[in-house]
Amino acid sequence: MSQECIVIVDYAVKVPDGLPSAEASSITCAGVTTYKALKESKVWPGEWILLAGLGNWLYNMRRMFSI
Repeated sequence: MSQECIVIVDYAVKVPDGLPSAEASSITCAGVTTYKALKESKVWPGEWILLAGLGNWLYNMRRMFSI
């Protein structure tokens, strides 16, 4: 992991002073992929979705995002 990197300003978020790095860090690439899949699916609250891969880390991320 890098200490610093160059990013497009539209994708940057200011971290409040005093917030520890671990709490301010982003979700991993796999977590973002899971989130984007749910957003792109246009599923509405109250609708059913299938969460494949029961018991693994990505399943837990999908479950968390879909609540």
